[in-house]
Amino acid sequence: MPGAVSRFRSAVLSALLTAALAVPAHAVPCGGNSAERTVFGKWQTVPTSVRDISAARPHLERSAPTRTRYFRVLMKLQEPGGDRWQLVIRDVNQHVLEVFGPEDFANREVILSGRHATNILVFDLNSGGGEAPLIRLRQEILMPDAVDGISYYSRQVEGIDNWKALFDPTVPFMRRHWGDNVAFVMVGIHEGSAPATCSGIVLPPHYLLTNWHCGPAFNGQNEEIPGAFWSPPICERTQLDLSWDDDTISREFGCERVLATSQDLDYALLRIRPLEGSASIGPVSIAASTDTPTLAMVHHPAAAKKVISGDCAIPDRALPSWLGKVEGATLTHQCDSEGGSSGAPMFDRKGKLVALHHLGFEIDPLTGQCDRKNKAIWMKFILEDIERKLSTTEAPNLQQGDVDMLKWLVGN
Repeated sequence: MPGAVSRFRSAVLSALLTAALAVPAHAVPCGGNSAERTVFGKWQTVPTSVRDISAARPHLERSAPTRTRYFRVLMKLQEPGGDRWQLVIRDVNQHVLEVFGPEDFANREVILSGRHATNILVFDLNSGGGEAPLIRLRQEILMPDAVDGISYYSRQVEGIDNWKALFDPTVPFMRRHWGDNVAFVMVGIHEGSAPATCSGIVLPPHYLLTNWHCGPAFNGQNEEIPGAFWSPPICERTQLDLSWDDDTISREFGCERVLATSQDLDYALLRIRPLEGSASIGPVSIAASTDTPTLAMVHHPAAAKKVISGDCAIPDRALPSWLGKVEGATLTHQCDSEGGSSGAPMFDRKGKLVALHHLGFEIDPLTGQCDRKNKAIWMKFILEDIERKLSTTEAPNLQQGDVDMLKWLVGN
């Protein structure tokens, strides 16, 4: 993500100056949690005094808390040096984890290292007898094993999680496949602070569909600026992982550009790019219907590994959209959810994508009681809105080919 930090600062300043729309009044989530996003891990700027690896300091060690699930760095080739140097990243026992050379930086301004299951990274620079480069560690991403202090507020039975690990022995093999395209979405909202996480689904050949509210922007008073949600800097600081589970591989992508969004229907369609190998995205079948008797949801509640909530009832099928502009776009469902479940795909009994999870339990402003209803948006209305945007100026990055691909997925 070249120039991400400078563009991030410029966009935030621009957002402050333009002071877009005010946040609409919505019901308050039950249980005291203020957002469907889960704040998780740390995305921090490396201190100036310890960020450079060069001939003057060819050896550098960076440490993280012991409960770190993985540790990775964003590096920039600040000064190129010769053509024989090598940067080796090791663990504390000196095992080689990753190796970089001049050719790796030839076409990229910055490089994001792989995710390493250690809390200590050791950097060794060997100039190979030539001129040594200056490599700057721009940012560190630290992800823990789990989130502390989660306030559960969207479960049908308090204290009981009505979901199962995706690979639980009781989950049928075919349903496990529904999770292949479900993404753990990490959005670095603030420079040098904790990322927020949501869920999402990747669609072939290079798309991510998640919630609009997962990509927020804030002003100096930490108030949301809806008009700046999913701005280019937010996109650049977004990563998604299809393998946030007990696997040994990494299938990660970054946001390339934002194609279409809607606050009212709470969706964001992004074009994504692979960060490393295993980049092929498998097919997903979409059903533009609203008559499924039950739903299943694969998600990352509270930034956890993939789980599945199955055979969930649908109490309401045709409620208005979030801002009330589209009749019949919202459904309520009884799949348990949590902060971090936002943007999760919802499937019918045949595994077809029919809805996108949207919000959890909220306080009914008329009664003051928790409504105990999870909300989702039917795919039918999301697809219609994306196609409508082609003939407007609302989505300048959206192309006819994008719409054609989504339409092809319907029924396939």
